[in-house]
Amino acid sequence: MSRTHQQSTADSDQTHPDRRALSWVALLLSTPEAAVFVDAGNRIASLSPVAAELLPDLRVGDELSPDALSGWLVCRDVHLRGCTGHGSEVLGPAESPGRSTLPAQDIHPNDGPGPEPPAVLWDAGMSWEQCIRTVAHRLVGRWADGAAVMTSFRRGSAEVTWTARHEGARQSGSSRHEHVRIEVEAVPGLAEALGGGPSPEPFWQPAPTDLPPWLTGPGAREFDSLLIMPIPGDGVSSGALVLLRREPRPQEPMAESAALRAFARQAAAALHAAGLQRIVDEVATGLGDHLRPPAAVRFQGADVAGAWRPSPTCLGAGGDFYDFLPRGSPTMVVLGDVCGSNARSALRASVVRGQLAALAGYETTHRELVSRLNDLQPHDDEYAFASLILASVAPGPRGGLALRISTAGHPPALVLRSGGRVESIASGGTLIGVLPRVRTRSRLVQLRPGETCLLYSDGLTEARGGVDGDLLGEDRFSDALAGCYGLPPGAVVERMLMTASQWLNGRDHDDITLVAIQAPPHPGGAVKPPRTGRRKGTS
Repeated sequence: MSRTHQQSTADSDQTHPDRRALSWVALLLSTPEAAVFVDAGNRIASLSPVAAELLPDLRVGDELSPDALSGWLVCRDVHLRGCTGHGSEVLGPAESPGRSTLPAQDIHPNDGPGPEPPAVLWDAGMSWEQCIRTVAHRLVGRWADGAAVMTSFRRGSAEVTWTARHEGARQSGSSRHEHVRIEVEAVPGLAEALGGGPSPEPFWQPAPTDLPPWLTGPGAREFDSLLIMPIPGDGVSSGALVLLRREPRPQEPMAESAALRAFARQAAAALHAAGLQRIVDEVATGLGDHLRPPAAVRFQGADVAGAWRPSPTCLGAGGDFYDFLPRGSPTMVVLGDVCGSNARSALRASVVRGQLAALAGYETTHRELVSRLNDLQPHDDEYAFASLILASVAPGPRGGLALRISTAGHPPALVLRSGGRVESIASGGTLIGVLPRVRTRSRLVQLRPGETCLLYSDGLTEARGGVDGDLLGEDRFSDALAGCYGLPPGAVVERMLMTASQWLNGRDHDDITLVAIQAPPHPGGAVKPPRTGRRKGTS
């Protein structure tokens, strides 16, 4: 959006102060929540469709009677207060005449009496377990003395979340969430609810005297009646809600049955969203675990440390990776950067890393390894390309190291020489997966004891920060590296990550990956302090 358009919109809102209020009122009216909006004269200004169904006696234009709400919230003076940006005045249930201020998006049905401000029913940030516990707690207090929420029913077992209200208490007490074996035949109506058949009108029925403990919770509890409702899904049942009461009650009026059905629909939507998020989190965690190698190792006489920081927009996974190959007896460090920093790039990075691990045991040279890797890529996908840098490690003369460094479209390696001088190793080559034939560029680099070679992805040098959002850049990055001479490789990695973090100052960033390879200093050898001023060379 252009700056001119933003200004005209702001001016329009100031000229018409009700416009912002009307916009979020319209949003609330389109949601599956029960909401009643009242003007400054205490007359009903509008009803959401669900409220009109659950509260059929309310009419637009009538004066509102709190006794008619039966536990639903009312947003007062919405057209006046909604445009202030500080929320709207909210009236609690009839048993609780106190008022409080809540953000407009937090206005939801309230399920129980009490002097405290009504709580939010659903929160988009809830985990699966938090969401399912919320469903159980909301059932207890408004409709039941105990409740069990059953989900993930497979082959005689299910996830069961149980909660109950203690004798004489007004709110639910302790709860339990576990995966248990269940016998659906032991509870009348449970098999039908879990089977996904037609959903009948919810009704209370006498409870068997021998209800199983996975339904009633720990300890001896007696319940007089129960009600079972399926959790609606996409053409099938997503689970079941089981409500339990200690004392018999008459059948609920039609409005209460409609409220139960509306609650089941809301619970199904919330659980579906939380379930999808759980799957996304599990996939992202699995990818992250697969892409995360050991932080520090020692092989071929080298001390090696690395760090991997995926973009915060990618749920713990990203397009960068590094590895030590061949696995089990490594002689080489590889660091790659797949196009993008999202779930798709994380999947590609996982595939490329696995391909490299498989090829490393057969191809003897960098050129052969990169060529075979390029052959395996889908060249018809414009996003399936990557840059790569490889560093083979071997013992060098006089306690140093000999590195063979090859690049394929990747930023150059940096070598921190004795005294703090930073040297850039000329790079080149073409990206992996772009052309039928790939070109690499290799250099032989000698490290004396105490010197360090740093491999990194462009997420570091292209980090935007500072006062004006400038790139960190190669010069600032090299200056920071120059101050790391004398530090072990793990400390070098942490110092460079800290440099990037301070430069970003909380901004989002691309994937950040770096690996430090160091020739260990001679035992007892003194390390010279960094020289004042940086000298950058190229080999």
